[in-house]
Amino acid sequence: MTQASPHGAALVRNLLLFKELEDFLGELRGAAPILLKGAALLATGSADPRRRVMQDIDLLVRPEELDGLMAALRKQGFEKLSGNASQFRKNGLDIDVHAEIWYLDERERALFHLRAREAVIGEQTAKVPAPDDHLIYILAHAAIQHGELEPKWAEDVAVFLERHGAEIDFAGVWARLSQWGMTPAITWFLKRSSVKLPGAPPGEFFYDLLLDRLPLSNKGHFLQLLFLRSWRFRLKHLKKYLFPDSSFLIRRYDLRSDAQVLLWRLLRPLLLLWNLVHSAFPIPSHGAR
Repeated sequence: MTQASPHGAALVRNLLLFKELEDFLGELRGAAPILLKGAALLATGSADPRRRVMQDIDLLVRPEELDGLMAALRKQGFEKLSGNASQFRKNGLDIDVHAEIWYLDERERALFHLRAREAVIGEQTAKVPAPDDHLIYILAHAAIQHGELEPKWAEDVAVFLERHGAEIDFAGVWARLSQWGMTPAITWFLKRSSVKLPGAPPGEFFYDLLLDRLPLSNKGHFLQLLFLRSWRFRLKHLKKYLFPDSSFLIRRYDLRSDAQVLLWRLLRPLLLLWNLVHSAFPIPSHGAR
């Protein structure tokens, strides 16, 4: 029996995901969410659909649009995944919805939406980030949200630069990365991935060493706190992470009563602290020697 090529499997999955996306966009009655990550790259021709595998489709909406977007997903037959606040699945195809970008304040997020460009998805319309915003997003996602050197993300950046480099204000990109405190992590990712970004500073030895050796297996939230722009912004981010609002707790933990919400409001900080400690100092299995 002839095995299907991995490139063919990626193309088929991407076509299925985009067909579901097109059908879903039709239910929004003209509203146009912003595509993020792989979906945005594929929609703008900035990735090869035979090679760039999408695990899911990420959509960004304004906070006041979030409930309507989730209702439209349910109407389209998607079900929210248990234990996840924002991911929906239908026939093995996932859509993940977002109302915020962790490094932007409210004014900057509004500008992100304002600058977004239209993208045609079949017979429907969505949006994609403006090139400068998009480059910053994919860099921050790879270098900080995950803190990993996956070849897929290095290729995303390289292909994006090849496609959109002439449109990008690199001095402006580096100015924003510096303002937001993300420069050390981005330069580390670029150096270790051998990706050339015009105007890149040389990097900082301390942060390079830290990111190379950070022992956490799930380091994204720690790195977000480390590389946010100010202590005030970090504390605001930490408070929201440890003590989110009730609507998030209800979606995240599938809660059904006020008592359950209160219980999880108390348990969540302890659970997150335990996960952090366990990530830094994993308990060996009984079979380990």
